[in-house]
Amino acid sequence: MRTIGIAIFLIMMLTSCDGEFIPDPIDPRLPRYSEEGKDAAGCFINGKVWRAVRVAGDFTFIPPSNDDEQKLRLFLSDSAISISIDGLFVDNFNIGTNIEFEIDNRQTQFQSTSELHQQTIMLDGKQSYGKAGISDTNRFFDCRGEGKLMIRYAQPDPDSEGYYTVAGTFYFTIAADSCEGIEVRNGRFDYRIRAIED
Repeated sequence: MRTIGIAIFLIMMLTSCDGEFIPDPIDPRLPRYSEEGKDAAGCFINGKVWRAVRVAGDFTFIPPSNDDEQKLRLFLSDSAISISIDGLFVDNFNIGTNIEFEIDNRQTQFQSTSELHQQTIMLDGKQSYGKAGISDTNRFFDCRGEGKLMIRYAQPDPDSEGYYTVAGTFYFTIAADSCEGIEVRNGRFDYRIRAIED
């Protein structure tokens, strides 16, 4: 297999400092699914609301690292795809949390962001998996989950060269026998990102 030597590191570039939280019409605790680069993500982790965007006027909901660093990171190489989104539990702002996906790219061989458009990726819990990194003073979960990641939209921004909008949905379950059991449901993300090629 040819090593392409190309890696794309995608860093979310904010179009506004806070992102844009538009409530989902079915469950307004989550952001509405969109494909417009709203810089937002959300899901339920064990039934609790997790979000990676602040609601206007909610000055206590600050991302774990820095107020201007709400981001989706995506690394694409010939062997693996890694996606990570930082966020917080809505009912406990002290718990820093991130959702991550590690995908085996050796068979699919996606080589560009646009090739991820409308791709459904099965998470087998072994070579491709979802993770929920949940940390507070009592626990840290970082185990491999089975489920599905659907990258529904991955297209260049027609107004900004080098930028993409990447959006999708996800769910996965981490078995109780390997960890304490984590269920991630109703996940969605929508980010405007800039591609940097090495």
